Amino acid sequence: MAIGKYSRAKLEAIIRNVSDAEDAGGPLSGVTAGNGLTGGGNSGNVSLAIDIAGASDGSGVTVTTSDLVLLADVDDSNAVRKITVAQLPFTVAGSDTQIQYNNGGAFGAASGLVYNDSSGYVGIGVSAANATHALTLPNSATNAGKIQASAYNTYSSIQYKENIKPITEPIQLLSKLDGVTFKWKRDQSPDFGFIAEEVAKHLPEIVNWPKGAPYAQSMDYSKIVPLLVESIKSQQKQIDNLQVEIALLKKV
Repeated sequence: MAIGKYSRAKLEAIIRNVSDAEDAGGPLSGVTAGNGLTGGGNSGNVSLAIDIAGASDGSGVTVTTSDLVLLADVDDSNAVRKITVAQLPFTVAGSDTQIQYNNGGAFGAASGLVYNDSSGYVGIGVSAANATHALTLPNSATNAGKIQASAYNTYSSIQYKENIKPITEPIQLLSKLDGVTFKWKRDQSPDFGFIAEEVAKHLPEIVNWPKGAPYAQSMDYSKIVPLLVESIKSQQKQIDNLQVEIALLKKV
């Protein structure tokens, strides 16, 4: 550690010289504390203390990137260097909200990976403000807007559910949904699916409609599967009943 322009070794040498001078009968003419120091005296025990603002853990101290830090040589020589806080190796990289990563021992910034600190959501390829879900990807027809995995698991255990009831009239519900073909405005790529606003009229539970927004944002296509299963089962019952009736008619 260094005080002012002096290293620890230099200060110890000064103190030894002062002590030797006192032993030799040469009184001190006076010690005055410099900037950042308190204490002093004219003779006897002379003390100097470093002024430290704020608490002992550094809290309550405002530091800017232009503030200076003093560094002593590792070999404890007399040279003391000063650098700005911005020159320290732990300064962050990139723009605000960008997630940091280790870039060869230095901080790097992932421009396409952001964190919304108000919601705790992560965005990939979107701005932090547009990270509206725990993980948000852009509305893109390219791979930038897609997820690829070997499996996709959804929480579905009975331990998380209550008031469980069978789906009633699944065929009637499905008959109200219109599958359509269309082209995406973003790139004119052809596709097929549903119109979320139309689905919301009959199955609002599976449509994501931001509060106060004029349009829906998305829908959970996987929730259509239970309807399809129950519809197939209902139709199969009708087929089985018809087969029984046909068999009876044949006997007659």
